[in-house]
Amino acid sequence: MTVSGLKGVAKERGLTGISKLRKGELIALLEDSSESEPIPTSTYDPTPVAVIDDSVIKETPPPVTVVVGASSAPRDSQIMGSLSSTGSTVQPFASIQVVEPPSRSAKVIGTIVLVGGVLYILYGMLTVLSGAILPFLPLDQMSPEERAQIEAVPQSLLFFEGFSAIVLATSLIVAGVWMGAYKRKGVHLGLLTVVLMFVKDVLEMAFYPDISGFSDVIFSIMASGICGLIIAIPLFSVNHGLDDVGLFGLYDENDDPLSQYDSI
Repeated sequence: MTVSGLKGVAKERGLTGISKLRKGELIALLEDSSESEPIPTSTYDPTPVAVIDDSVIKETPPPVTVVVGASSAPRDSQIMGSLSSTGSTVQPFASIQVVEPPSRSAKVIGTIVLVGGVLYILYGMLTVLSGAILPFLPLDQMSPEERAQIEAVPQSLLFFEGFSAIVLATSLIVAGVWMGAYKRKGVHLGLLTVVLMFVKDVLEMAFYPDISGFSDVIFSIMASGICGLIIAIPLFSVNHGLDDVGLFGLYDENDDPLSQYDSI
């Protein structure tokens, strides 16, 4: 580079008194000036910032959600909260939600229905056995009153009552087992069985009016209503824990008229 070129570079750097300097002196002066200039450095801050009205605002990271005592079992309590990253004056858990275990009403009612089904199936077996041994009873050795009472009960009625009781009792046992497993279809099957028991009583009154009277039907209506309300108790319980699968595998969350009492 020529002397004039070196002087131009020196002027750009703001150096003075260079008009009488030689080429070697100019080169030495330029080297000294380049070494004395500060080298700009940059720092990196990983914290994201936002610029609002020419002012820089640091954004704080989102809170971390912490679950204490979490378990996959549906009957264990869980405590959930958010971990705050602010000063030490704030508690570690800003908000706490306690998840309560489901109600045990389904298990209790399911056990009652199961025991009732077992007793009812024993009644049906004894009734069928009575109809089977009826023709072999020694009627000639009985008094006229006892003979009249036995002959007033037809054998077909005993068989109808016994076999229908066995079928309905089996349905109650299955419903009780399902209810104990928190299955909604167990409640539906129990209610359907109660309705079929009432239909059985009505048919007995229609085919055997001399044995079953109108008062028996009234009693059957009252008994069926009470049994139906007892079986439906889990549907009215808060946090009953029943699934959403109804009888025959149908999802009836929207169609069930009692779903408005379900808790989420």
